[in-house]
Amino acid sequence: MVLVGLAPRLATANWGALVICLLLGLIGAALQLNHWLLDISPFTHIPRLPGGPINATELIALTAIAALLAVAGLAGLRRRDIPVG
Repeated sequence: MVLVGLAPRLATANWGALVICLLLGLIGAALQLNHWLLDISPFTHIPRLPGGPINATELIALTAIAALLAVAGLAGLRRRDIPVG
């Protein structure tokens, strides 16, 4: 959302970010990558359910980051000259 609102020419980079997160989650452990590199993906911070321990602080932090990025993206969209109708 933030790329679409603030840097529309970079909006296709959203797909690259998704691919990187998915690749880190799928093959990162198999390649024995450093833990700090695996932590780039938000999918490493959510619990594996059912049966995984739930850590509320990580979920709240991820929600807060997502909300801030969404608000920044919406603010950027409001500034753009987009025709309505």
